Amino acid sequence: MRKLDKYLLILLLLFIGCIICLIFWENNNTELVTEDQLISRMFKCPEYYSTEGERSQDLDRWMYFFMNKYPDANLDEIMSLRYDFLVKNNCTETLQNIAKNEEHSAEVERQEMIKSVTGGNKSKL
Repeated sequence: MRKLDKYLLILLLLFIGCIICLIFWENNNTELVTEDQLISRMFKCPEYYSTEGERSQDLDRWMYFFMNKYPDANLDEIMSLRYDFLVKNNCTETLQNIAKNEEHSAEVERQEMIKSVTGGNKSKL
């Protein structure tokens, strides 16, 4: 019976040690978040802000982290990443506004091309 008690005590100590290690690992696991995940978590849909100041402050903070991580990023890369975040976070209102602006810009560009081809005269088409 004494050998059995000794083995049960060893198993109990091992079990307690495993629980302590698990608790310690979970508490320190938050440090394993990558910078990319942090930048992604900081993103918030523009339509969710209640004030312009709050939106501007968060945008400045996001840009600060982004530019520290990717100092050589150009405007096209930043805008592409922003668009990806908008899609990933289902920012439908902002995406609809972007689509409307692109349609308007395309129409203005089309009208300018017509003017340049026809020499400023109205097209007969």
